[in-house]
Amino acid sequence: MYGKRFEAALYLSLFLLLSSLIIEVAYAQSIDWEHTWGMSSEDYSTGIAITSHYIYLSGRALNSLGYPVATLMKFDKDGNLIWDRIWSYGVESEAADVAVDQDGDIYLIGKGKTLTGAYYAFIAKFNSSGDLLWDRIIENVLGSAVAIDSLGNVYLIGYPTASVDVFIAKFDSSGSLSWARSWGTAGGYEYPGDAVTDSAGNLYVTGWTNSFGLSDYHAFVTKFDPSGNPLWAIIWQAGTRDYGRGLAIKGGYIYAAFKMYVNDYAAVVAKFDRDGNLVWDRSWNGSADDGCEGITATPSNAILLTGWTKSFGVGGEEVFTASFTSSGKLLWDMIWGGTDDDEAHAIAADATSIYVTGSTRTSNHYSSDPDATITDPAASVTRLSTTTTYLTISVLDPNAAVLDPDAALDDVFGIDAFILRISFQAPVGGEIVSPPKNVYDDVFGFLMSMTIIFLTLAAIKRRALKIKE
Repeated sequence: MYGKRFEAALYLSLFLLLSSLIIEVAYAQSIDWEHTWGMSSEDYSTGIAITSHYIYLSGRALNSLGYPVATLMKFDKDGNLIWDRIWSYGVESEAADVAVDQDGDIYLIGKGKTLTGAYYAFIAKFNSSGDLLWDRIIENVLGSAVAIDSLGNVYLIGYPTASVDVFIAKFDSSGSLSWARSWGTAGGYEYPGDAVTDSAGNLYVTGWTNSFGLSDYHAFVTKFDPSGNPLWAIIWQAGTRDYGRGLAIKGGYIYAAFKMYVNDYAAVVAKFDRDGNLVWDRSWNGSADDGCEGITATPSNAILLTGWTKSFGVGGEEVFTASFTSSGKLLWDMIWGGTDDDEAHAIAADATSIYVTGSTRTSNHYSSDPDATITDPAASVTRLSTTTTYLTISVLDPNAAVLDPDAALDDVFGIDAFILRISFQAPVGGEIVSPPKNVYDDVFGFLMSMTIIFLTLAAIKRRALKIKE
């Protein structure tokens, strides 16, 4: 009788162990496909935007003379290249970001240099077939980021080459300038890293500054109304240097990707409410430098961070992607790369898939599970009282060249742009409430292992006594 009970308990524990493994697989991630794109020895992807069926990548490559040109690529969600374009004006040009409006039109922004040596920011609008609809340049400004509001207005974010403040130019969908403003203070620098809009048309910009009495660069987040008036501005400071690299909005909250330096670089995700109050922040890092470059949110409220790591993997730098709940718990993280440098520059997601893009020097890639450390960076947040300055600027039609590049897929030569898709298990309704990955693995795994060992030994002992009898 007792032997049967021990055997039943043993079978039950084995069933629970298998069930836990099934649950872990259900929340596991897998890489569906990956592709590289290259037309020269140096090809980069800098930004990403997705629709229900397509993926758009911004980037840069080198032309036959060795000068950079801006690139735009369209893939379907199965990884097939639909079309690609080069946008070129003057001596050089390179794209920094891309966005798609509700009509499926694409906005490419970036920077370049004219034949006379003047720097410029550009914005170019394409239709879904890759035809150029219009483009504009603003001299003595460099373009860094783009954002579109629900009315179809588009914001070009950058910085003037002379004053190095945050520069914002608002255009309507026809390419007419609505207004231009600058934000910053004299005696320091403000570099924008990313921008997003909310449903009310407010604009949020993050970056880094050494103004406002700071001794070094630290991250900022600033909110502007649709007319360009600053509603609030904060400085986020946790390391000896901090940089604002990405923004995402979900459920009325603002999520920021910061890069923090304290002995080594660490990636940080921070959550703010709509008034700029810090809700929580978490750092992701290992024993060496780790930096974040992009952030996005899924429909199921997972917050995704991506960038590069020197702490994990076999190459000099590898791509990392980490998923957090909206309460700041780590769900999972993974490394992707090879034997040479790989860096992620941007990330996007839909209900079941994650899309990561950047640059790679490796033709054969692998993925692995890092053992990263998640901590509270103990940041301080300082509110600023600031204003913006209206600018009178000249907007020019550059008559730029748009060409079809002779690019190759999956044939890495030098540095290539890459795009990969990661599948993940979405929850059924509500937010993912899984406990942190490390706690789940360590505590639950240990208890299950000890239970199985104890019951197995007890069953063996009972069986031996029965045989002896």
